[in-house]
Amino acid sequence: MESQGDIGSARAWLVWGVAASMNVTWYLAQFELDAIGDDVVASLSLSVAELGAIGGAIFLVYGSLQLVVGVLLDRLSTRWLLTTAAGLAAIGNLLFAMAPSFEVALAGRVLMGAGNAFAFLGPCVLAVRWFPASRFAFLAGMTSSVAAIVGSVGTIVMQEILAFTSWRGLVLGMGAINLLQALLIGIIVRDFPRGRREETTGGSSLKASLAAIGANPQVWLAAVCAASLVGNFVAWSSLWNEQWQRALGFTQGEAATMTAVLIVGVGLGNVGSGWISDRLRRRRLPMLVGIVVSLGLMINLLFGPEPSFAIGTALLFVLGLFLGTLTLTYAVVRDSVPGRASGTALGLMNIFAYASGAVLQFIPSLMLPSKGPYSPAELVGPLSILPAIQGIALLVALFWLRESYPIETSTLAGRNRDASE
Repeated sequence: MESQGDIGSARAWLVWGVAASMNVTWYLAQFELDAIGDDVVASLSLSVAELGAIGGAIFLVYGSLQLVVGVLLDRLSTRWLLTTAAGLAAIGNLLFAMAPSFEVALAGRVLMGAGNAFAFLGPCVLAVRWFPASRFAFLAGMTSSVAAIVGSVGTIVMQEILAFTSWRGLVLGMGAINLLQALLIGIIVRDFPRGRREETTGGSSLKASLAAIGANPQVWLAAVCAASLVGNFVAWSSLWNEQWQRALGFTQGEAATMTAVLIVGVGLGNVGSGWISDRLRRRRLPMLVGIVVSLGLMINLLFGPEPSFAIGTALLFVLGLFLGTLTLTYAVVRDSVPGRASGTALGLMNIFAYASGAVLQFIPSLMLPSKGPYSPAELVGPLSILPAIQGIALLVALFWLRESYPIETSTLAGRNRDASE
């Protein structure tokens, strides 16, 4: 008989929190190129296309491995998979930090992408196992929001650290943090609370799980929305916001601050949209609002009047808040599949999401001259692809995506609370 003592307990929060720390360093890895990009270009004599390749590689590898990662998390030890993944990310940082050329730097970023491929799905799978199903949207939002907020502060701290060390020293420090994570995960994380393994695993074969996921249109429709919301967030925060703000005449420090504010907005939007979704018992409505408002803000960003630093920063914060509804696309998928296939389904989602982030970084760079800096007139055309993708997501969410909130799960959770009282 299942022991309920560990479900949602302090121990559950500790297990989830240690695993979720990997998502914090994953955010820092995404945004570190924003801080060190100019130094890396100068040190390794890179072209803008090579910088775009190094920036996009970590997302492309991350995205392409998500289905494999999800399958592994459903079937092997989450504890040891995450321990190994953190160690692999550390090796990637070491290789990148010591890189003498573009090729070696690219290889290091590839390894970083492979190790960090477990950073979001691992905590989400543990949330499925260690918490009631009705809390998944909030925990998925927390997984991203804590990482985003800490990561945004980290981007500012990176600028300060670079005053005392080189970009190579900064990347080595990131690798050291990954090694510490590997140690803590191995010591603290456990795959399941007592007695819950039977509830979340077994029964279906991999083939049956993939067939069930593939035949569910909700999964594919949510993946399109995730590709837009996550892809736009990654593209703006990792590369193009700084390029755009620098083109408008802001300093590198101001551009970095504006990017940090965007990331904070996404972090708050992640947890806020999860909380609102659970309060309203709706997924689709808050997601639609997020897509519509963020689309309008992106259009204003590219085609509206040039803002002051204060107004531009405020607009980016609001853009982040509404892009933060991206967490609801994962909740839709979690609502639509059985728990034993949750890792596989969420992995499929992340393939679309982060492959889109890599593509939306790389494609605009192909439309630009090989060397910057660029003017707003040169950037506006290539960057128009970003709101265009958001427009496609709006059509999908408006006409085809169905409501998925698990009403029955909410009812059961209420009964459990009543019983505990």
